[in-house]
Amino acid sequence: MGAHEAVRQRLELELMALLDRITTDPNVMGGKPCIRGMRVTVGMVVGMIASGHSADDLLRLYPYSERQAAYDSAAKPSVRIVIDMNLSPEWVGAFQTVNVDAVHWSAVGSPKADDSEILDYARAAGAVLLTHDLDFPRLLASARANGPSVILLRAQNVDPSQWLATITDVLRDHAAALSAGAIVSVDETRSRVRILPLH
Repeated sequence: MGAHEAVRQRLELELMALLDRITTDPNVMGGKPCIRGMRVTVGMVVGMIASGHSADDLLRLYPYSERQAAYDSAAKPSVRIVIDMNLSPEWVGAFQTVNVDAVHWSAVGSPKADDSEILDYARAAGAVLLTHDLDFPRLLASARANGPSVILLRAQNVDPSQWLATITDVLRDHAAALSAGAIVSVDETRSRVRILPLH
C-alpha cells in the first residue's frame, strides 16, 4: 500500500468516527450539522474553539452536552482542509493555531499532480480544498459536481498571517454550505458563496 493510500484510509476512518457524533436534520437548526442532534451546531463549536474556548468551556456553557461529544468536536473540527500546492505549507501550522485540521498537498500527493487528482483526494477525504487556482471552480462547474467544497483565495498576498482570521471566519460562517458542497470565493472585501453543483 502506498503512502497516499494509507493516508486516504486513515482520513476515511477518522471522518467516519467523527460523523458518528455529527447529525443533520432539516428540522433542527435549519439543517446545519449539529452535535448528536442537539441544537448546538458544529460551526458554532468550531468558531468557539477558534476564538480560544476549550472543551471545558463548552461544557460549562452547554452543560447538557455530552462531555465526549464536546471533547471530540473540539479536538476534531468538522472541517478538514487540503491546502493546494500554490499556497505555502505554512498554512498547516497557521490552521493548527485555531484547531483546524489541515494537510498540505505536498505531504500527501505529487507536486506535479493534475487538478482532478487533487479534487478526487479532497472528495475522498471529505475535505475542503483551499486554493489560489481558478481552475478548480471551472472544473467543478463543467462536471456539475457536488463536491468537494473549495475555498478560492483571490488575492495577491496569500500569506497565512494576512488571511487566517478571514478563512477561519469563512469556515465558521459557511460551515453548512461547505458541508453540503460549495465554492466560496474570498477576496479583500467580501466572500461569495456558490452552492454546488453549479448550473
